[in-house]
Amino acid sequence: MKNRFALLVSLTLVFSASGFEALAQDTLDLGATYDPKVIYGEDDRLDYYQVDDPSLRMLADSTAIMVQLSGVADTGNGFRFTSRETLSDNNVCPEEPFYDQPTPGFCSAFLVAPNLVATAGHCVSSLNVTNMAFVFGFQMLDGKTPVTEFDYEDVYFGAELFAKQGSTCTNDWALIRLDRPVEGRAPLAVRREGKVPDNQDLVVIGYPVGLPVKISGGAKVRSNTGFRIFVANLDTYQGNSGSAVFNADTLEVEGILVCGETDFVLDSSQGCRVSNRCPDNGCRGEDCTRATEWSGMIPVDPCEKEGALAFVSPPQSQSYPRGEGLEIQWTSTGAVGGSLDLLLFSGDFYTGQSWSPLGNVCGATNSATIELPADLPLGSNYRFRIHNRGVGDSFVSAFSPYFSVTKNSKEEMAKIEILSPTSSSSGIVGGLQEIRWTSTGNAGEEIRLLLFRGEPESLAWQFVDLHVANHEGENSYLWTVPLGLEEASDYRIRLLSTGAEAADLSDAFSIVEPESIRVTQPDRWIRGLVGQELEVRWESDPGSASTVDLLVFAGKAPVWQGVRVADIPNIVGENVYRWRIPQDWTATVQPGVPFYSIKIFQDAARNDFSDLFSIDRVPTSIEFESPIQTQAWRVGEQVDIRWTSMGEVRPNLQLLLFQDLGGVLHWQWIAEPVPNQNGENTYVWTIPTGLSPSENYVLKIYDPLDESLFDLSERFSILSAKSEKGKWGPEELIEYLKERRIGGAKRDQGLTLLWNP
Repeated sequence: MKNRFALLVSLTLVFSASGFEALAQDTLDLGATYDPKVIYGEDDRLDYYQVDDPSLRMLADSTAIMVQLSGVADTGNGFRFTSRETLSDNNVCPEEPFYDQPTPGFCSAFLVAPNLVATAGHCVSSLNVTNMAFVFGFQMLDGKTPVTEFDYEDVYFGAELFAKQGSTCTNDWALIRLDRPVEGRAPLAVRREGKVPDNQDLVVIGYPVGLPVKISGGAKVRSNTGFRIFVANLDTYQGNSGSAVFNADTLEVEGILVCGETDFVLDSSQGCRVSNRCPDNGCRGEDCTRATEWSGMIPVDPCEKEGALAFVSPPQSQSYPRGEGLEIQWTSTGAVGGSLDLLLFSGDFYTGQSWSPLGNVCGATNSATIELPADLPLGSNYRFRIHNRGVGDSFVSAFSPYFSVTKNSKEEMAKIEILSPTSSSSGIVGGLQEIRWTSTGNAGEEIRLLLFRGEPESLAWQFVDLHVANHEGENSYLWTVPLGLEEASDYRIRLLSTGAEAADLSDAFSIVEPESIRVTQPDRWIRGLVGQELEVRWESDPGSASTVDLLVFAGKAPVWQGVRVADIPNIVGENVYRWRIPQDWTATVQPGVPFYSIKIFQDAARNDFSDLFSIDRVPTSIEFESPIQTQAWRVGEQVDIRWTSMGEVRPNLQLLLFQDLGGVLHWQWIAEPVPNQNGENTYVWTIPTGLSPSENYVLKIYDPLDESLFDLSERFSILSAKSEKGKWGPEELIEYLKERRIGGAKRDQGLTLLWNP
């Protein structure tokens, strides 16, 4: 509202509780005057849902529409507006923006302290301040859906006129204390000294004509010479009175909108009112009371003081189980910031474990739920450190009291039970021994395997494997019995959880020397080829079984590659088996590097590894097998073109036919695509009838995506077609002789042929 018409004590409601033209006398300061507002240049007003900038949305969240007390009703779950009036009910023309949106309010306000709002002085008096509701979150969710029902924490009521100055355009502001602190919305930053720069870009956020909140930019300071006010070209209306006017760069409140140009004018042709529009530099402009006129009355925000953090929990000497949730609580005062980091220390040493970011609210008890790592060592000297990320030059941190880390409930139940080896088991030096066990509770994802010898009370350590995979339920591990162990029957396996200290000791079992199977080939000089057969040789001593298994391993510490050929015939003496190296190993082999080994396995007592050998990729090649130089094919016949393909040749090739004409290859024919696979290939070709007989034909086969990969056939002949029934007449005979270069043969000329019958 702006100050144009004097209000009398007897002023009555002109339209409705929405206060489009004027308000009931208990809404306004007695004797106050008001003015409507106007559009400058383009209409820059946007609904909340149309604004993507989260910073502007946060500013809008801290503004409220002022509504008469009778304008809201308690629903039992919150409040709703009682008025159903929209902008269309106030004789505005249908083309006006926001024509169908509700208009329940009369002024705008904004939060400057937890329980303090600022507005225009002419919007309130000490007589009516308790008859006002301040509703936060009045906005459009989309182009058709306004928010008209609100939670209790969105609606507040006037409790006291905290401070006020004037009710005219020259000095017009008020601070109102609410009935309780506002929840979930931050007080706005307000200029406390100096003044807005000349020509500064501005944004105004408020409730024009009582509509849902509008965010309007595209404005500037037009006049900055006033002592208490500045003038701007803001797109505002009646109802924007009390709106916060922001510095578009700093987002700090520069002033309160109080009065300006007439907002609606009559369109005589339609008999309804339309927005008054002025050039950006035209009309009188909109008056804004400077923030420095009233910001000194706002209590200093305790969150602007020097920052401090303090732990509420964990308390001194508390115990917490690892791998489980833990609630951390702390208080924050002063300038700490909204984002903190939590670090875990063991004594004075940082463990490397942290949690971030943790949300932080000034002046509140904050909390966060974290989980201590399941593998955290047990101990009693742990503590947390919480710190901010620096606010200006301020770095704030605090340590918690010391606390203990204990086992969790699952760890207390953790158990490992060895199923094998048993007292009847016999391991073979250098062989594979299967170890089986069950794991319950949280015994960890890795356990340790230890080999001992002797009785339980006097065990002598022999061997350890620190990284054996473990999971809930039954587990199995193929253990390679170390070379060099003596034959004995008092060996024991111990399995030990690395985290939970669950363990078990096996029965005593035997380890014996193996009977002999010796792999003699491949050796370190052998180089296998992917997709080709590899000759494996071994010798078996008497007593060996009739079959053995072949297993393929990789690495110096052999890792089984999933290849097992079972039940290979085995005899005493020398044995041979040809194993074809899988074609799909092309991408994984390491050419020239002795990396693979073959294991011939009969049982745990009789087995042997080959030397490490290498596997190479097959060189990529294409090679014709036919036609060959002595070959002669006839026009119209079907013939087989054969070639071999090795290595990484594509599945489709192209085939070309050339004729050598005096040293120049002349292209004759093409076939594409020609199917191709590794190994032998055949393509059935019907020789075209249009080809001229010659013995200088050549075929070329090649990869169209890599033309360096090709082969040329030997020269071959193509003869003319045979006559019917396979008989030759004079024409065929002369043609044949020409093909064979028997000179002088001409039509109608005698020719004598001699042959031995």
